[in-house]
Amino acid sequence: MTWGMIIYRAAAIISASVVLLAFLNFADNLSEGRPLLPVVALGLAGLIALIGVGCRHWFGSDSDIQDPAPRTARQSMRYLRYDVRDVRRDT
Repeated sequence: MTWGMIIYRAAAIISASVVLLAFLNFADNLSEGRPLLPVVALGLAGLIALIGVGCRHWFGSDSDIQDPAPRTARQSMRYLRYDVRDVRRDT
């Protein structure tokens, strides 16, 4: 796992937590008769998410890591086939 993916996932968790707290704050305000939407908190969550996406792009993601010896389809299928000698017939 690259640093870009670690920072991206951490930013996604923090951003989701901020959105959850903003929703809970909105629900509390709504119950008190003051339906105020916490725009600043939602903007902060969006900014944190964008920073995470930027770090994933800047520091690299898991898709940038290449398999040193990629297998062809024929090599992968070799493991799925069974050997005819393993099949025993009752004759």
